Amino acid sequence: KIVIPADASDNVNLAASELNVFLTEAAGVTLPIVKDDSVTYDNSQKFISIGRTSLFEASGITVDDDELKTSGYILKTIDKTLYITGCNWPYIDYGNIYGVYGFLKEMIGLEIYSSDCYDYKSELELNMKKFDVKDIPDYDSRNFSSPRKDTLYSMRLRYRSGYSNKMGTVHTQFKFLPKEKYFEEHKDWYNSEGTQLRLINNEMRDAFVEAVKDYLRSNPDASLVYIGIEDTFEKFSDAD
Repeated sequence: KIVIPADASDNVNLAASELNVFLTEAAGVTLPIVKDDSVTYDNSQKFISIGRTSLFEASGITVDDDELKTSGYILKTIDKTLYITGCNWPYIDYGNIYGVYGFLKEMIGLEIYSSDCYDYKSELELNMKKFDVKDIPDYDSRNFSSPRKDTLYSMRLRYRSGYSNKMGTVHTQFKFLPKEKYFEEHKDWYNSEGTQLRLINNEMRDAFVEAVKDYLRSNPDASLVYIGIEDTFEKFSDAD
C-alpha cells in the first residue's frame, strides 16, 4: 500500500498518483493509496509511506527541513516499509514528489525526455531494494522557460522554483528602482536611453540595495529575490 497523511498536501497526493502511474505502466502493478489514519504499523506489512505520515513519525527517522529545503528528500527502508519524504513546508514540499521520481529511477530506470516521451525498463520483476538515500540538489531552485506552462512536465523534470517571490522573475531592476520615479533626478543611474540601470554607478547600487532590503522587510515570507536586467535589445553606448 501507498500511505499518505490524512491531510496530505497537493504535492504528496501528486507524488502518490505519479508512483502508481509509472508502476502500472512498467510492471502492471497498481497499489492502493490509503490515508495514514486507516493503517497501523506492522513490521510484516509492506508500505510505501510518502510525506509525514503517522508511520513516518513513529519510525524514529529524523530529518531537517532546513537541510532538505524544497527539493531534497530521503528514501529510507525500515523493516518492510519504505519511507519517502521531503520537507514539510506547505505548498513548496516538492521533495516528496522528487523522492518518488528518485525511487522510480532506481526501481524501473525511469527517464523523462519530454512531455510525451519517457522511458523505463519493461518486463521486470519488482523486488524492493533496501534504501538509505539522502538527496539534496546543489541548486534548490531550477527553472526553464519551455516546460513552464506544462506543470506536470515541469514537475517530472524537477523544474520548480519552490520559493515565495512577489516581485516577479527575470526582468526586475525597474521594479526596485522604477524609471518613472528616479530617472529625472538620477539620470546617471540609467543608460542614456533610460532602458537599463548603470551597474557601475555606486550611488545607484546603494539605492538598489536599500530598495531590496525594503522589499524584504515588507515581505518577510519571501525567500528569493530575482535581480535581472530589463528586457531590451538596445545596447549601452560608449558614454554609458
